[in-house]
Amino acid sequence: MRERNARRVKKDNTMFENITLLKKELDEAVNKPYIWELLNVAKEYKSNVEDFSLQKIENSLRLRNNEMCSEWFARKVDDLKREKNKKNCSSLFGEIRAIDNCYSVWYNKLLPSQKDEGPDFLAEDGLSWIIEVNTPSEAADAKSEIEKNCKSQRSPINFEIQEICPFGTPPNSRKDKHDNVQGEAVSKIAQIKQDEHQFKEDKINVLYVDLLDPIAFPLNIMDEQYSPLIAGNNGFFTSGAIWWAMYGKKRDPIWCEYAGWWGARLPYIMEFNGKLNKKSKIDFVVFSLPSKTIVFQNPYRKIPPKAILTMTKWNDFSLNESWLDVGFGCFRKKIVLKKLEIHRFIKAMEKNK
Repeated sequence: MRERNARRVKKDNTMFENITLLKKELDEAVNKPYIWELLNVAKEYKSNVEDFSLQKIENSLRLRNNEMCSEWFARKVDDLKREKNKKNCSSLFGEIRAIDNCYSVWYNKLLPSQKDEGPDFLAEDGLSWIIEVNTPSEAADAKSEIEKNCKSQRSPINFEIQEICPFGTPPNSRKDKHDNVQGEAVSKIAQIKQDEHQFKEDKINVLYVDLLDPIAFPLNIMDEQYSPLIAGNNGFFTSGAIWWAMYGKKRDPIWCEYAGWWGARLPYIMEFNGKLNKKSKIDFVVFSLPSKTIVFQNPYRKIPPKAILTMTKWNDFSLNESWLDVGFGCFRKKIVLKKLEIHRFIKAMEKNK
């Protein structure tokens, strides 16, 4: 997850009318500086994450007058006024971003929570749904030292490089464990909502992961992390952190910038099972990213076809990048075969380097 400081695009700031009204309500909020940073519509140049986050909030705020949502919004605004903790503020905005996406799936059958305890959203459409929202926050050790005065072989222009690890940098003191950035990300993503106490065995359970916090993810570095194997520049290959956090198993290798010709770094070996395992009550994990929504299905849960088809209704849903049993059969085998394909590919590179 290594990024050069990206060129940012100038955005039109005239479209955020609802956010402007919200900021007036939050003018005396306890955590106003942090909230203003999250709602910085006046910023001349915004990253894709910043811009898409603001668009999602703006779209969600249009539901404030909806009969099913008005009380929920009033409670969230009151919470934002009083909240001192930055992480909790980010979580509240994650829920606000999520409600518009959830409404696009269930419309007036969506039931926002009526109290602070319990699931974030319920839905009844002939099936009973529980939707829990999680907004990962920035790890304390998310950014490395900036490498300054770097030079490209093709250009005399100096630039800076900084390695961004939103889920934290890996430990370097564990002998023979070969910890790497991807392994750390896989571990942290797999631990999201680990206790699953809000989910019920007899419901359709959805974990909605909001990756649009512009402070935790200042650049769109989670793009492609939903792929099993990512092809990088110069023949490097990396295990996709999201995919392996969902479907990885204990002792699976997690590669970080592998290249067979290069004398590759050894992979991190998973010490845990991925999130969507035999014991999990979660049926689907939904990842909200800039310009796309990607869904992963639990291969061990018995899920009715109607529920699978419902998961294709998200705003910006990407079927090609999601892992859903849309063929209604052999889904677990598809995951196993993908792992085998990657294993044989890496083995072939080893043999021919």
